Amino acid sequence: MSDQESDLEGQELTRLLEDAANDQPGATEAFFQAFIRSRVYAPVRPGTNAEQWSGAELPSVGEGRLEDFGFLTVDYQGSECLPVFTEREFLLHWAEREIPFLRKEVRSLVWILGEDTWLYLNPNQELGKEFTPWELELIRQGGEDASGELAAAAHEQPLGEVEVRPGNDVFPNLRRSLYSVVELHPEIEEAFLVAVKEGGAEAERPMVGIRFSKVHAQKRDYLRQEMEETAKSHKGEGAEYLFIVDDLHEGESPHRAFFADVTPFYLRPREPSRLEKAKDKLKQAFGKKTKLDAETPTDGE
Repeated sequence: MSDQESDLEGQELTRLLEDAANDQPGATEAFFQAFIRSRVYAPVRPGTNAEQWSGAELPSVGEGRLEDFGFLTVDYQGSECLPVFTEREFLLHWAEREIPFLRKEVRSLVWILGEDTWLYLNPNQELGKEFTPWELELIRQGGEDASGELAAAAHEQPLGEVEVRPGNDVFPNLRRSLYSVVELHPEIEEAFLVAVKEGGAEAERPMVGIRFSKVHAQKRDYLRQEMEETAKSHKGEGAEYLFIVDDLHEGESPHRAFFADVTPFYLRPREPSRLEKAKDKLKQAFGKKTKLDAETPTDGE
């Protein structure tokens, strides 16, 4: 398939996703049929020998072997997730840089995904689709014939845009409770709170985003549990439906777009510079202004 043909195929799949999101008659099943037989862009880790698979079908080696092929996965809701894209420009927008990739058929990719692995189509775009392990198993077992069951499930939770708005004023009590947790941990650089409305849902749910500086996996899991327990003990504001995103420090995070224009409710205090520390020491030692604090002369002085 030529590059031009690949571009046209990707654009057509994007259009079908938009039609499904707009609930056009028959569009949802048509999207799933096209998706299953389509070729999508999947990022691979730099330096891996992934090119050996670029011109051939992926072997059916069983589940859980993504690392054997060099695919780049991300953490999504605590599970492994493979991001894929209908168009190459969407991949570049997500990665924010040139990145190696393969273009492979979905019905081939699903056979090397682990039983707990998710697939995320077009993360960081206005319209995207998460494929759960259950949906991926349907594709493995039924191929294109699974499109009807996938469409029926999608109508129960419609495809569509996720509406996001700042949540500091929407969930003020929850924000204060979460603040009391995050301020105790120096690994946390920033914390955000947004209100999310998904698909055809009537109510908004809170989603908190965490950006770490450096954190070990064990500490990261502990902090997630602590925030979940805080939310469970909180009354009202939909806290029981809190969704936690703790991968904003990762450049490949599919969640960063949710918080791009949101002011954090917590920002780790800035460490004083060496100059500021030196000035403080001089003040403590002499109890008076130093030359470093000399005021700029005004006119007439």
